[in-house]
Amino acid sequence: MNMKFRLLFFLSASLLFSCSGNKYKSLDLKKFSVSIPESWQYIKQNDDFSFVGEISTGKTSLLFDYSDIGNTSFGPETEREYLDSKKWLNDCQYCDKKIVDSVQVVKIHSTNEEEKLKFGKAQYIAEVKYRGDILNVPITIPSKISKVDSSIDTNANYIVKMAWPKEGNDGETGLYIKSLKSPLSFSLEGRDLSIQDQKEALKAFKTLKLN
Repeated sequence: MNMKFRLLFFLSASLLFSCSGNKYKSLDLKKFSVSIPESWQYIKQNDDFSFVGEISTGKTSLLFDYSDIGNTSFGPETEREYLDSKKWLNDCQYCDKKIVDSVQVVKIHSTNEEEKLKFGKAQYIAEVKYRGDILNVPITIPSKISKVDSSIDTNANYIVKMAWPKEGNDGETGLYIKSLKSPLSFSLEGRDLSIQDQKEALKAFKTLKLN
């Protein structure tokens, strides 16, 4: 793939690393390159269907999977993905299950004070159209999903997701990329990383380039 993709978010990589006391190195594995702390080490692995490997932080590891056939993980489900999926219709204890496959979502908004009193733990209300009527459907985000912080961006070529624990270090910290023009997919993730390794991993994700 000739097109190069650089993942940049709020600050340039040069600014991020110049402000840190750690030293960094470029890891170029031909399929992709990424800037990582000097102490982190690449460990080769073998797979018949994709390019996989491990980046050891010294305490734990991040695993990567570069697949030309699109069989990599897209990480933990995020709040935005849950809202977009309509799974909340199946989870809704107030809903008539007959309407699940027959509704059009008009909009979703955060609950106001009155709605919180009426629907308890619901964080959102979906306005849905069913047989010409507008119904309000309360949405409660599952606890597993509510523990995930994330960013999802889309450009002309890729869908890019970053996910990390909202609090502490319990869960995945990962970068996930899907091509919009080919079956290509990529993931780089670690589980239960220390807070410091989480910070370093998120910095590294911002420098990753697919070649």
